Amino acid sequence: MRLHKAFWNARHNPNEPIALWIGHIRVAADDLLTVEELPTDCQIANCLVGGLNASWSNVRDAIVYTATEMSLDNVVGAMEAHEVSLNGNKTNDLPSISATYTKRVACSNCGKRGHQSNKCPKPKNFGKTKAGAAAAVKLGGYNSGSEDNDEKVHTTKMDEFAMPYIDQYSIY
Repeated sequence: MRLHKAFWNARHNPNEPIALWIGHIRVAADDLLTVEELPTDCQIANCLVGGLNASWSNVRDAIVYTATEMSLDNVVGAMEAHEVSLNGNKTNDLPSISATYTKRVACSNCGKRGHQSNKCPKPKNFGKTKAGAAAAVKLGGYNSGSEDNDEKVHTTKMDEFAMPYIDQYSIY
């Protein structure tokens, strides 16, 4: 329960670099992995934006009201860019700080450390067929003595309750 509070109720301190805020949230999200609950990238981005100090309201509004949903990397980039624009080039080590935290954070797809879900070598739905996906079924491929040796491929629409394809010539 304390790990959940550390993640969801965290608040940004405007006197510290934004990289520390991002790192704090990423570490809190990583700590949730110990209780086998890893928040999605969208939840991490929401926590980052929702916990921002009121002085960052223009960045928060820009992220929240964008026409398209921003990825976690885009949210982090927007925050770091805003801090750089506020402070000039005072924060030269932001990329190295972000890289350090990336090594500590586990991927939300596979749970392994060292990369983020958008660069995961094993995507979340890898090998899973989605409802409504089309599948190719090769007909024939056996010696029937027929002269018609065209290799035909017939596609069917599959869903959770798909039955095998039966054509008009099948014997019941």
